[in-house]
Amino acid sequence: VETVDKSVPDGLSYKFMPGTIPLVDMTVGQLIENAAKQWPDREIFVSVHQGIRMTYKQALARADRIAAGLLKLGLKPGDRVGLWGPNDLEWAIVFMGLVRAGFVAVAINPVYRQGEIDYVVTKVGVTAIVAPAKFKTQDYFSMLENTRTKYQSLKHIILWNSDSRTGAYRLTDVESLGNKIEIEAIGQMQGEISPNNACNIQFTSGTTGEPKAPVLSHRSFVNNAIQVNQETSTYIG
Repeated sequence: VETVDKSVPDGLSYKFMPGTIPLVDMTVGQLIENAAKQWPDREIFVSVHQGIRMTYKQALARADRIAAGLLKLGLKPGDRVGLWGPNDLEWAIVFMGLVRAGFVAVAINPVYRQGEIDYVVTKVGVTAIVAPAKFKTQDYFSMLENTRTKYQSLKHIILWNSDSRTGAYRLTDVESLGNKIEIEAIGQMQGEISPNNACNIQFTSGTTGEPKAPVLSHRSFVNNAIQVNQETSTYIG
């Protein structure tokens, strides 16, 4: 049944359809874990340009190692952690680790330059950024070092696909910081994270002014994914 809202002014497009898919109270971390239990040996990621394939079980295990390592660095649930980089496997795995540990993942446009990175860090109080050292012609690490010297809120720079650099951690080193008990604790803390908690800050394009920083909750993220899946008949698993 389609209805028209007569209160909407002429010239504006508005369509209302009654919902048929029930909302669920679940965090992104729980959704990931449920999928890993249901399809442990199915592939979740295939990164063609990196030559990497990964199953649900492998992805969850690595995400929890990253989550435990970030907590070991002193980051706390609720901290804003930036993700800056291209469409590499690490971006997706780190995102999974961030939401599993209760951090807020701040997605940063990969083409941003110095002034824009400074803006993001100060706008939402980013405490750590995970990124490759370079992307195309951009020296991410140099820009992040410059930002950290100006803004003390940025405490940690973590690099993937990089050699050791003074002033930064390698992502692989962060993964090795947590012990077995601390890694297992990531699974146990999933029930402590509310679906109402923030899980992602997704900056707008900034076409009409400075980019805005809308906050997405776990509930919003999960239910959007479920409903898009249902409406598009996307294969699950």
